[in-house]
Amino acid sequence: MLGLRRQALVVEPARRGPEGLVARLRLGWSRPSIAIRVHEHEPGAVDDPFVPIGLLLGMATGRDVVVEGPVSEPLLASLDAVRADLAAWYPELHRPAFRAAAPVPAPPRAAGAQGIASFFSGGLDSFYTAITHAQDITHLVFVHGFDVRLADTKLRHEVASRTAEAASELGKPLLQVETDLRSVSDGRANWAWFNHAGLIAVALELAPGFDEVLVPATLADAHRPPELRGRIDRETWATSGCRIRTDGAEATRPEKARVVAEQAAARSHLRVCWENRGGAYNCGHCPKCVRTLLDLEVAGVRERFASFPPGWDPAWIRDIPMPRRSERQFLEECLWMAEAEGRHELAELLQARIARGP
Repeated sequence: MLGLRRQALVVEPARRGPEGLVARLRLGWSRPSIAIRVHEHEPGAVDDPFVPIGLLLGMATGRDVVVEGPVSEPLLASLDAVRADLAAWYPELHRPAFRAAAPVPAPPRAAGAQGIASFFSGGLDSFYTAITHAQDITHLVFVHGFDVRLADTKLRHEVASRTAEAASELGKPLLQVETDLRSVSDGRANWAWFNHAGLIAVALELAPGFDEVLVPATLADAHRPPELRGRIDRETWATSGCRIRTDGAEATRPEKARVVAEQAAARSHLRVCWENRGGAYNCGHCPKCVRTLLDLEVAGVRERFASFPPGWDPAWIRDIPMPRRSERQFLEECLWMAEAEGRHELAELLQARIARGP
């Protein structure tokens, strides 16, 4: 049973136009809007993309969720499995009730729909998926507004240009998407996990035009709860005719580093920085950069990557923040490889940092 309507998070019916797919949310007294625009793409006929956004915002804020626009019945039927998976992975979050006011049959597939799209930020996970599925992927997808703010036009231009160059070197067309999702989610949900809602939202908007959409995994399957292991290929978020699949959880990040180091485009354009200190492509000093440099160092390939400023100091490990379990898990992956490779100094530093805790 949903709580009182005034207590729910309500997603109003979306409108479709030149600005893309836009929906307004009701969050108490606030009515922010969210837009998703895919370049050279006709918006779909249902409001499915706002289902993961609403559901995960409800998990973050403790509000029940109502989506007032048309939502496809296959997606609604999949939500019990979705919530079970999310609850197992994020037990600390709320478990809101969810209702779609206007469930509808799944819309028909777009004419000529075919191919496999994969999200591509230029990071370690997305390069790994692009490389390991090079024969199957037909399109790469870059989302403006996720890692780089929409307002940061100078950095956006550099990142988009280099991402497009990397995609070209990989032999794939780059589909570009814009969204202001973070203007609503920041301050209400932690982007470290809420980015999943954004990825699935965009995947659902793309779904009518593709056979499959790949979402590169961040965490290795070894870190998943036992009941979720081995289910990486599961079609959790259901659509009509398009499979949305998480990919790459069979490998740890240091293992991915060794794979992507063999690709020239990755060595030139690898990008992981979220803070972009001083407007840098990779600042080399923020926690995300330091963790990735550690992945590359443990894998023995750090010096092969030209997209980071030079320099590496093992002492940086002592200062890597570890506020969430995912950060601990990233360091554990490096420890596993350091021990296996006989990198004793690195292993000792990693053991000490992990033992110290958050």
